[in-house]
Formats: sequence, C-alpha cells, structure tokens
Amino acid sequence: STQRLQTQGSYQGVTAAESGIQSSPKQRSLGRDISLTWNMVKGSYINILLLVAPFAIASYLHDWGAGPTFLLNFLTMMPLASMLSNFTEELALHLGETLGGLCNATFGNAVEVVIAVLALRQGQIRVVQASML
Repeated sequence: STQRLQTQGSYQGVTAAESGIQSSPKQRSLGRDISLTWNMVKGSYINILLLVAPFAIASYLHDWGAGPTFLLNFLTMMPLASMLSNFTEELALHLGETLGGLCNATFGNAVEVVIAVLALRQGQIRVVQASML
C-alpha cells in the first residue's frame, strides 16, 4: 500500500508496508496505531522523560517520600502535557474553528482540572483558589 503515515502534522515518508502494517483492515489499523504512537513518542526529546513513569509509580507504592515522588511525577507530566497539547492541536485541525477552539480551551486546562479535583478531595481549597489566579 502507498498510504503515507502522518504524525504531528507532518508526513514522515513511511509507507504502510515499510511500517509493518499487515493486509487485513483490523491489522492495518493496529499496525498503523502502533507506528503512529511510536513516532509520537520518539518525535520529541522531552518524551524520553516517559521512562521516569514506572519510577514515579514505584515511588508512590513503596513510599519513597513526598519529595522524590513529587519530582518523579513532575518529570513524567511534562511529556504527557506536551503530547496532550499536540493531540488537541491536531484534533482542532479536524474539527473546524468553533469546535477546535472549544477543544483547545477544554483540554488545554486538563492539568489544572486534575490538580483542582485532587486538591478539593483533600480539602485544600486555598490551593484551588491560588491555581485559578
């Protein structure tokens, strides 16, 4: 197949056959998804910080302390925030101006929403108020 795979808004020049995509539609979809995901992960130097994620989880589960757990989770969130930003930009291109703007406004504040919900669950209203400034 001469189908070109697209990642982060630019063609990488990889044909479907070169990326290992099989012949059936279900396998083509799975192979394409895997290839696109791999290209997204290796697409930015900051994504190397995703390797910190297992240590961030382990630091919480094995009670390494608040400092190391915070630092490891903070480092893990940076590439995830970058990927979320790329995703919303790509989605906005396909949704049009109005829905795309709504999507950017909604997902652009996803980190703040997560922090607000977690802080409210712990009764830290001052943290939520400070994050809204």
